[in-house]
Amino acid sequence: MFLEMHMHETANVSLSASIVVQAGYAVIFVYRKGSIQPFTKGLPSAQLLDILTDVLVDDDKHGKGVHVKDEASAILQTAVRKARECNEQGTLLRIPYITLFEYLQVTTSMSTTIALNILHQAPTAA
Repeated sequence: MFLEMHMHETANVSLSASIVVQAGYAVIFVYRKGSIQPFTKGLPSAQLLDILTDVLVDDDKHGKGVHVKDEASAILQTAVRKARECNEQGTLLRIPYITLFEYLQVTTSMSTTIALNILHQAPTAA
């Protein structure tokens, strides 16, 4: 399945990718670095520093380290579990890009690969 992501639709595309993967399809998720990722709905944002400061707290009880805030634990646990399942099953390929040139290179390469794959699978005339 091909989902075209636009900057103003990032959350919807990320959620759609999550739903499609959970339905058993494989997804190639091409995203701009810093965008919302599949399975992260409910997390503070896609920015790592926001996640660290909003989800983790200093662990003063044990002297050092951090732990997940109680209110964020279930959301974070679900996101990590689902992402790990996708990695194990190979159902979600995430490809980041920064520039328009990188995006065009990735989509051109994918289109060429898909087209060649379809040509090789096409039945030949007898």
